[in-house]
Amino acid sequence: MGLCLDHAVSEVVVFVDSDAFVHRHWLRNLVSSLVNGSGAATTYRFYVPLGRLSLGSLLRASFNMIGITAMQNPVARFTWGGSTAIWKWILDKWDVRDYLPYYLSDDYVITHFVHREGRAIDFVPESLVLTLEDAGIKEAFNWTVRQLWYVRVYGFRGFLLYAVSYTLYAITLPIGAALSIINPFFCGAWSSAVYHWRG
Repeated sequence: MGLCLDHAVSEVVVFVDSDAFVHRHWLRNLVSSLVNGSGAATTYRFYVPLGRLSLGSLLRASFNMIGITAMQNPVARFTWGGSTAIWKWILDKWDVRDYLPYYLSDDYVITHFVHREGRAIDFVPESLVLTLEDAGIKEAFNWTVRQLWYVRVYGFRGFLLYAVSYTLYAITLPIGAALSIINPFFCGAWSSAVYHWRG
């Protein structure tokens, strides 16, 4: 990435993952947000299974939604490297390319220097992208742990928000699943009881 920054000549630098599927207005929406005075504009992704639907794909897609929730909070928001636009002068002023080799995630090194510049990071939901990828339970678990580790190391306030959100998610998901299974049984039993009582 540092080598690419050396050859960038435009006023704005845009990062995008190679596996991200973007729509025709993705770039325009992302870059236009910088006109409002923010230092960077970012978006996020939806995970979509490439083949058949699996439990691992569902778990990762569900946990990924917590990231979209966090993006709507300026405290937890970060420049997601998979789709971010940033002013090049910020990268040059703070010599960001020199710091990239020392960070586990480029997302947070860019976020750090945008904040040091005193600029905001805009979230642009109109530029959300798709990532078509299957995942087993092991892959989903490893991905989740890695995301939490990044947030814990580079953004403690964001980590607290993620931790609370994930805790609520972990509690309500099995309850919701259990109710969806139990509810038809009780509804059927109740209807049967009412029918016999009235009869």
